Amino acid sequence: MKQVIQVFVFCLSSAGIFAQLISQNSYAVKAYYSPELATEFPEEKSKPIAEEKAPGSIIFSANFSNSLGSWTTSGPDAAIWQHDDDGPSGPFSNGVLEIINSQSVNNGFAIFDADLANNGSMINRSGNLISPLINLSNINYAYIQFAHKYRFCCDDAFIPKVEVTTNDFLTFASFDASIPGVEPNMISETYFSKINIASFLDTASNKQNFRLRFNWNGSNGGSHYYWQIDDVKVREAYSYDLSITDAGFYTGQLEIPYFFIPKSQYSPLVLKATITNDGGMPAENAFLKVTLDQGGGSINSATSNIDQYQSQNVLTDLFSYNNDTLVYTINYEVQQDSLEELIVDNTFSELLYVTKTLFSADNNAPSGYIANLSNQPGQPFKVGNVMEILNNDIIDSMFIYVTATSTNIGEIIHGELFKKVNGTWFPIGSTLPRQIGFNDNGGSIGLKFPIPILVAQGDTILVAACHTGGSPDVRFRVCQRVENGFVQGFDANGNNFVLANPKALMVRLNMGYLVSITEKDKSLMTVSPNPTTNEFTLTIPSESCQDCKINLTDGAGRVIKSGIEPESFGADDLTCDIDLSDAKAGTYFVILQQNGSALETIRVVKQ
Repeated sequence: MKQVIQVFVFCLSSAGIFAQLISQNSYAVKAYYSPELATEFPEEKSKPIAEEKAPGSIIFSANFSNSLGSWTTSGPDAAIWQHDDDGPSGPFSNGVLEIINSQSVNNGFAIFDADLANNGSMINRSGNLISPLINLSNINYAYIQFAHKYRFCCDDAFIPKVEVTTNDFLTFASFDASIPGVEPNMISETYFSKINIASFLDTASNKQNFRLRFNWNGSNGGSHYYWQIDDVKVREAYSYDLSITDAGFYTGQLEIPYFFIPKSQYSPLVLKATITNDGGMPAENAFLKVTLDQGGGSINSATSNIDQYQSQNVLTDLFSYNNDTLVYTINYEVQQDSLEELIVDNTFSELLYVTKTLFSADNNAPSGYIANLSNQPGQPFKVGNVMEILNNDIIDSMFIYVTATSTNIGEIIHGELFKKVNGTWFPIGSTLPRQIGFNDNGGSIGLKFPIPILVAQGDTILVAACHTGGSPDVRFRVCQRVENGFVQGFDANGNNFVLANPKALMVRLNMGYLVSITEKDKSLMTVSPNPTTNEFTLTIPSESCQDCKINLTDGAGRVIKSGIEPESFGADDLTCDIDLSDAKAGTYFVILQQNGSALETIRVVKQ
């Protein structure tokens, strides 16, 4: 039986998930990406599982050379399954652009072309493509491997499935064959899936009568386009084969993975991984090694034997940041004492960016968009990520990513922040509105808050992208899937909603500095003394600011002094003295402005 082992660095988690020999349960095959090192905002892309990842000898294969061969079909729309060589041909498809990219595409492939059958209508279609009999006698551990590409509409719960049986589908096990990140109407890339069927074979009888089928079930509304399949293989598994099927890091009480984190928000980092035993034998002393390149060192952990029914949690030390490192490559590697016979899936890498101000829980890998609630097109809409403030700080602006969609141009957006108090979201700030221009479209749009927002350690914040409705809807970028409850917002009536099985919004906070006199390299302005009892002096490099003015606010954002003009001091600096002798003890914010826009905000403490 397939074993799923949750291995956590410093964290406990739940046990594994097993496919059952009943028609209702499914087993999810989770993919992962390996981002590449790049500049400040790289565009990371998911890498599909390698085509030759499945180990062992090939027991059965089919590349649909010039026909479906001995494969059969069933279901209400069985006739839609056909051999094809030019891709989907319906009125809403483009065969040239949407054809599968498999190894044997030139001799054809199998396709369920619902779009062609519908001929412009939206009819739900369902049908199965069934293999001939495959003899798996004396085979206890095996994989199904195949190339596929699909597009569907319009049910979020729609799942293409691979189902297996040894009694002509009187009973069967069902496995999730969905491609990670593919939403309704999206065109998937060609993807190479690997499904471990050991959990089924472990209890199956009559294995000489094994069959598999590809089940496209649109009965609930999700099958208006196509599914292309090619290069199907059933392969025997190795005895000892571990793989990493998921890995990541998180921080704070909410355990959110922050892929961009400013130095002001440093907090102990927890690393974790999910290790799957794809082999037929127990793993002996499974070993997880996490290495943080660029000065991060390594963290090791080990566990005892992992048999068919165990799931074990592993603890290691917390990670501490290296202040001189701006980009960490986090490498995860799993090993075991026995000979690891397939090492291609034993490693995983991702990036963590340490910045001056940027704070974000998105992984910088766009994978779709969200435009409205399904029942409220054209209505006001606010949606964003829940985030946790790890250390006292200030927020002076935020970034919102939008898709490269022509209908976005000319639309108005803004950002809003909410703080959770006793279970209720309260607004704490709104940016100025911004019209999406041609140069903004398809990228990150910066939006400033009129007054910097003070936040405290432990605050739970909702960072929302907003539009006021109308036609068309604005398309906001989303990226990796996150835990339920992470993405929230407000509908046209102001009601709070929580998205299930969501994707993170690409929204980012721009945090201000908690600057002291020893942090001159971080700021345009320096303050001395800080803290102060009465008066402090600001010094600003003259080349950094022309016609600048200074505003001073209290901790609640109320303006105390405004329009202060720094004076020339020597050849290189501008300076001004600010008197706080009449002010109460507390926190104040100095805002450096140029042409009405805030360049920088720093904190000053009056004792």
